[in-house]
Amino acid sequence: MKEGEIKRICVYCASSTRVSAVYFEAAKRLGALLAKRDITIVYGGGSVGLMGALADSALERNGVVVGVIPRFMVELEWAHPDLAELVVVEKLHERRERMIEGVDAVIALPGGCGTFEELIEAITWKRLGMFTKPVVIVNIGGYYDP
Repeated sequence: MKEGEIKRICVYCASSTRVSAVYFEAAKRLGALLAKRDITIVYGGGSVGLMGALADSALERNGVVVGVIPRFMVELEWAHPDLAELVVVEKLHERRERMIEGVDAVIALPGGCGTFEELIEAITWKRLGMFTKPVVIVNIGGYYDP
């Protein structure tokens, strides 16, 4: 890999289905774009909401999608069934660590409490020098303005 080349991106986003259609469209577009550029997506492993839209869009274009999901979410049948890899962890904190491991950037789409928690931790690690890659906040329709 060349210096600065992006091959693997962590994406944080909502698992809820009760979000604006414009957010779903953005998740689909991002999934398609990353797949087209042969960039592996690492995300929360869910099959619904923006997570599902992101993964499905990338998979439809033969993209590589890796999910990282806690065991209790697998037991609730929230895991996406068609991923290249599904990493099952025991705790949410372990999930956040595994999702950001070895990625070249982090992207945050709109989301809820979990997305905010992941994003704030990534920003904190960046401020502390523990994560030195870009952290991109996609502020669709002013979602992150407040």
